[in-house]
Amino acid sequence: SYSKFEGLSFYQQTPSVGVPIRSDNAFLPAALYDPAGTTTYTIGTSNAGIPAGGGNPVREVERYVVGGDGRFDIGAMGWSWDGYYQHGKTTTKETLVNSWQNARMSAMQDAVYDASGNIVCRVNIDSNPNNDLPGCVPLNRIGIGGVTQEALDFLFAIYPEREQYITQDVVGLNFATSELFENWAGPVSLAFGGEYREESVDGYTDPINYETTWLYGNFKVTEGSFNVKEAYVETIFPLWEDLEFNGAFRVTDYSISGTVTTWKAGLTWQPIDDIRIRGTVSRDIRAPNLSELFDPGTARTNSVNIPVAGGGVRADEFIQNFTGSLNLKPEVAKTYGIGVVFTPTFLDGFALSVDYFDIEVTDAIDSVSAQQTVNFCYEQNIAQYCDQINFAPGTDDVQTIDLTYFNFARQTAKGVDFEASYRRPVGPGDLTLRALGTYTIENISDNGIVAPNDAAGASIPHIVYRVSAGYDLDSGFGVTFVGRGFGDHVYDNDYIECTTGCPASDPTGIRRTINENDIPGSFYLDANFNYDFEVRGLKAQALFAVKNVFDRDPVLVGNGPDGNNTPAYPQTQRSLYDTFGRVFRLGLRIRY
Repeated sequence: SYSKFEGLSFYQQTPSVGVPIRSDNAFLPAALYDPAGTTTYTIGTSNAGIPAGGGNPVREVERYVVGGDGRFDIGAMGWSWDGYYQHGKTTTKETLVNSWQNARMSAMQDAVYDASGNIVCRVNIDSNPNNDLPGCVPLNRIGIGGVTQEALDFLFAIYPEREQYITQDVVGLNFATSELFENWAGPVSLAFGGEYREESVDGYTDPINYETTWLYGNFKVTEGSFNVKEAYVETIFPLWEDLEFNGAFRVTDYSISGTVTTWKAGLTWQPIDDIRIRGTVSRDIRAPNLSELFDPGTARTNSVNIPVAGGGVRADEFIQNFTGSLNLKPEVAKTYGIGVVFTPTFLDGFALSVDYFDIEVTDAIDSVSAQQTVNFCYEQNIAQYCDQINFAPGTDDVQTIDLTYFNFARQTAKGVDFEASYRRPVGPGDLTLRALGTYTIENISDNGIVAPNDAAGASIPHIVYRVSAGYDLDSGFGVTFVGRGFGDHVYDNDYIECTTGCPASDPTGIRRTINENDIPGSFYLDANFNYDFEVRGLKAQALFAVKNVFDRDPVLVGNGPDGNNTPAYPQTQRSLYDTFGRVFRLGLRIRY
């Protein structure tokens, strides 16, 4: 298989803070002349006239698989086997548009008059020939209307970009039999197998990325690799009539993260034809991925709000440095589940399942943001976060903030999954109805630093659902309508909603006040059409789909305070709401 994606997107316009303008700047208004001898002014600017930054990613994915399967007998036992080899490669080209080199911007905004009265870049007329910037075009960052096209062409003459090559090679072999032997309740099934996997990442970036810093896109090449060896065994063991045990055990060796074991034990009981009851307990893991392990330290210019005396804040511009960590351990989850499946004999084609889950994850892998790092340091005086903040020499101005992944203490989730389906012939075709939903009771994160926080009903709505209705005609035409959405929720369960007499934030920095803590849910409708036909013996299917038919806008939310990081993204919960609007898709599938 092969796929290619290319996209172009732009952020909302982002401001700059802490911009130095010297007192002899050619664009400085006369009203700001200070006979007392001010040498430098520090301004903030919305960057009016400078196009918003964005991204132009290109991604190509190749996947090649060869495999085989068959059957053989050992005595009275019949066995099946399958094996395969897979090679996958992803090539990405990451380009940030309208991102400037900080040094180039500094030279352009430092505009002065030369001996002839022309406005030029200071670097080209000062006494230091080593800092000359040929072709430098002066840029007016004061007020609006002073940005020329000539200045923009020079400012954005080059963009930061990076190429990355991610490869994966997998080989696997599996064996299975449904008649290992006969016990007192029936035949025992067994499956076992093994897999070997290699993953690697490498890339290239122009050396200019190491010679200068950019507003965004200070790319470094991610390099690293690991391999995984694992073996498993599974069995279905009947215990009594209509009662069976199913179990699995797997051992996995990660070349970097170490050796881990996972297992599952479950029971399935069907007391009557209409009802099947199931329950499982399992130990599951997730090992750190290539990015979490090997991220080389992608840096970008940003700003954070620094608390100051008297209860206010100041915005400090800094360079954020985010790196991977080879100290990460696999996440470990203990999962409990119990459910019931209802397939009534009096309603042919109908099925309903309800499953309760209880999951506890220890050593969960995550990170904290730059603003959270500042809050933890300044508001709670947590030493490990203060150590991540680096200041300009001799000042209290934040210069860089170092961020990385780490293993949190734990995360727990409880909830109920629902699924119902119904299929039956209606007229000249088949009608299919299906509904899926999840009710999240709690989803608590505990990083071991501040008070635990429950995201259920906040960033994770209590109710998430998906319903569909499809009709397939015997003539080959089919249509399916899908409704998807989630319920109302809040910004944070720990926030206190008030407008007057609001209490102060508690020492954890989590229980903050807010004047409106409610966020409405949303519902989206999708439509899918397909037509099956044959052309000279070839079976084909034409597809047409419309996502978000009514072009429903995302709900706007209040983000921040978070320096100038927040305005760079759509002001909505991007993990929940549709930010693309109506999307069309056209496809053709051919089988021969």
